[in-house]
Amino acid sequence: MKRSKLEELLSELDEQKFKRLGEFVISPYHNRNKQIIKLYNFFHKLYGKEHPIKISRPDIYSNLFPGKVFNTQKLELLLSEFKSLLIDFILMEKLKANSNIIKNDVLLEMFGSSSLKKNYESTLNEVRRLYKLDLNRNYQYYFYKFNAEFNDAIANILETMYGNTSLNFKLLEDNANFLFIEIKLELLILILRHKKDLRKNPVYKLWHEQSAIKYILSNIELIKKEHPIIFSLYLVTKLYTSKNSDKYYKELKLYLTENFNMFKTDVIKALFTELNNYNDDRLILNREKYTKEMFDIYKTLDQMKVYEKLTIIEGFDIINAIYLGLEQKERLWVNTFFNKNKHKIEPGFRNDLIHLAKANLAFEDGDYSVSLTELNDIGSNEFYFYLRIRLLRAKIYFEVNDIEAGRYIIDSFKHYIKRHKEKLGVAHDAIINFINYYGILLRLREQNHEKNFKQIIKELKSQHKIVSKPWLIDKFEKSYKQKPKA
Repeated sequence: MKRSKLEELLSELDEQKFKRLGEFVISPYHNRNKQIIKLYNFFHKLYGKEHPIKISRPDIYSNLFPGKVFNTQKLELLLSEFKSLLIDFILMEKLKANSNIIKNDVLLEMFGSSSLKKNYESTLNEVRRLYKLDLNRNYQYYFYKFNAEFNDAIANILETMYGNTSLNFKLLEDNANFLFIEIKLELLILILRHKKDLRKNPVYKLWHEQSAIKYILSNIELIKKEHPIIFSLYLVTKLYTSKNSDKYYKELKLYLTENFNMFKTDVIKALFTELNNYNDDRLILNREKYTKEMFDIYKTLDQMKVYEKLTIIEGFDIINAIYLGLEQKERLWVNTFFNKNKHKIEPGFRNDLIHLAKANLAFEDGDYSVSLTELNDIGSNEFYFYLRIRLLRAKIYFEVNDIEAGRYIIDSFKHYIKRHKEKLGVAHDAIINFINYYGILLRLREQNHEKNFKQIIKELKSQHKIVSKPWLIDKFEKSYKQKPKA
């Protein structure tokens, strides 16, 4: 079921933000409508019972206006006013989180356009001091820094035009260059990822792409030292474009590991994700090597306390870490990681992803009935969940020797994949190969006979483009040991 705009906004608030929203709503500076306060209290009670919140208009109206005839227009106006107030609150929270850059930019504009010269100069000096200390230099950093210096040049136009300002012009040019290069690298990486995922080679010509790369190479030591995000993004582009990409992978991983304190939490997380995208693209070359490398990335982020610092974690990050951890036989780490982070999963998918994680953990323990129960509790019809549910159910039916159910689910799975081949992209072949080997396993269960056991196991072990490979190998090897002697 699709969520309304208000439901989406409410779902993004964690418990602490929801409490601060209450303080915001009861403040007469922000709100003087008592019905809005009552509406907040209604949502607050609902928040404690279910998350994400599902809005029932009849329930809201009967709670706010008991005994009154339902009035659609009256309720919609109230909900609209609450939504506007909620957006103001979210904006204020965002401004607080980015207070130094955005606040000082607004102050400079305000002081610079009035006669508050001492306040302007004091703020500008503070801005320059902060920019020297801040190494988390993304496009926002360069934009606001350029904006501050450019506006100062305009505010002091006579000195700019007729004074000795060559140094100021060089500063402005450098800021403009770094702003251009950072944005250009972000766009280039997005395009390269797009081309990789499409498995096609559309032609995109980026204006001055080579000029940006040339500028980086001619200033590489300075950029490595003082512009860590640009240096890291440059290395990411080399992961896609260089024939010696493994060299750049190692260089980027080492650089991030040794200098992670220079980056904000969300930035270091995004850059390590690029490393794992690289590993994921290479699973078909050597599944064992790259799944281990992917798991090591998650462990590294965990050791750096990246997930601990994040207030919201993408649910698929959690579930992928669990899959990889189980495959690496790191059950203790998986349990600890899941239990300390599950409450941070993005609210929209939280419940379904927790059920999916519990289903996989129960399967690993051999508790197949609990695993099926957890799968049945997943309410989402999203493509990702459909695939994961079908794969796990197929394995459960094999484990409990329900051949008919296994055959049925794999047959429906085939038809579904055929209809959604484009959505699967590079994962298509990996799932088809699983289905084919799973079909062989089902025949073995029925007939308990196979002439080419050793050949099948050998081929399976050399196959990198396949999901649930360790489980398949285990089932084939056990079936081989149990086969009747000739």
